[in-house]
Amino acid sequence: ITVTSGVLDPEKLDNSLIPISLGGEQLLGQTGFIAMSIGAILAFVSTANAGIMSASRYLLAMSRDKLLPKPLSRINNRFQTPHVAVMVTGLIMILSLLLELKILVEAASTVLMLTYILACLGVIILRESALHNYRPLYKSPFYPWLQIAGVIGLIYVLYEVGTDAYLISAALILVAFAYYWFFARKMVSKESALLHLVSRITNKQLVTGTLEDELKQIIRERDDISMDRFDHLVEKAPILDLKGTVSRDELFRLSAKKLSERLNIDEKKLTELLKKREEEGSTLLTPSLAVPHVIVEGSNRFELLIIRAKEGIQFSEDYPGVKTVFVIAGSRDQRSFHLRALAAIAQIVQKRDFEKRWYEATNEQGLRDIILLSTRDRFNQNT
Repeated sequence: ITVTSGVLDPEKLDNSLIPISLGGEQLLGQTGFIAMSIGAILAFVSTANAGIMSASRYLLAMSRDKLLPKPLSRINNRFQTPHVAVMVTGLIMILSLLLELKILVEAASTVLMLTYILACLGVIILRESALHNYRPLYKSPFYPWLQIAGVIGLIYVLYEVGTDAYLISAALILVAFAYYWFFARKMVSKESALLHLVSRITNKQLVTGTLEDELKQIIRERDDISMDRFDHLVEKAPILDLKGTVSRDELFRLSAKKLSERLNIDEKKLTELLKKREEEGSTLLTPSLAVPHVIVEGSNRFELLIIRAKEGIQFSEDYPGVKTVFVIAGSRDQRSFHLRALAAIAQIVQKRDFEKRWYEATNEQGLRDIILLSTRDRFNQNT
């Protein structure tokens, strides 16, 4: 663009629809004209392709949220693309050619800039809402000043847009709002990140966990997390979030009480098994983590109990501050999975931010999600 502006006369530049090609002709003659024309066409094709792919994602997301017909969320098995949404987006682009280009571009730009403003505000709200499952792979630098500058800059650009664009954009927004108000809001149950932000300074009971569940699903899709047997075990595992300090024997008694009915074993007997296993060799992995694990009678039995004790468990005189415990109890025929479960736990707790997330989790589901969304080796469902 800089070169083209420098080599073309202002009059040619203002009145031409092919300034890039004319710039090539000015420098390299007919060869330059052809080469730059081909380059410009390819650039427009790639831009259009990117536009179709990104715009179709809006249809895909809205379909998954039950705001648009279900077929729009179909994914092509071979290419893993939303082929129905892509075709509908392409059709809309073709129909848009029937409209006046200048007004269409201005209206589209206005809506796009409003989207960017909301995106900048969304980053600020998501960051400040302290959502447990908000785990972006990329974090914007210079937060929040970059987002604030973006909002101010885009508002200034919007101020310069013509009246026709405002009217068309307002009409589109009103149509979208009417569609949502009279149809879509009855179809979905969503929770706003803004509600989480408000809950930080008011009542925690305002939030229901719907947004956390949605973010969890996004992470699973983004990181290609396929649930294995250990994940399913974690989903149904009981959780103890202990208040105050407890002794090791009290921990074993509470653990046996939680697991005895699930394993169909006497509570006192399970307590003794846990104590005996600890006497044979410490199940402490670190000063703050223990994984007591025992073999029980029977077959096809395997249970997990997840425990957090913020104020610590008195495991011994040398280790008075154990804060994380995974209790495993399984029958002898589950030995292979027993070892895989231990390996999974070892991988999870070794993550750099595990302890920070673990201590900051606000409820049982938050603790469960830390385990379920952790990156680790996942195994075949049959193992």
